[in-house]
Amino acid sequence: MIVNFIEFLGKQQALCKTCGYALAVLVVLWSIFFVHHKESHFSLENLPAFWTLFTIGSCIALVFFAGIYGKMGIKKKEDYYDK
Repeated sequence: MIVNFIEFLGKQQALCKTCGYALAVLVVLWSIFFVHHKESHFSLENLPAFWTLFTIGSCIALVFFAGIYGKMGIKKKEDYYDK
């Protein structure tokens, strides 16, 4: 069942991109209009969609630094302990 769904998504890449963009726009609109901005602690918090963009940026940074950390030596070859 999941294989059929993945194959369907592979065939409908344009639809997946469109849905992804629409979801991103909805998240930004949600954060602009429905997130409470009255009691901000910093001036940046008054910007529309600040926390949404901050979260996305944090996730991207986390993935980037995890890749660097992995290349620095945390990932070992399969035969590392056999030596």
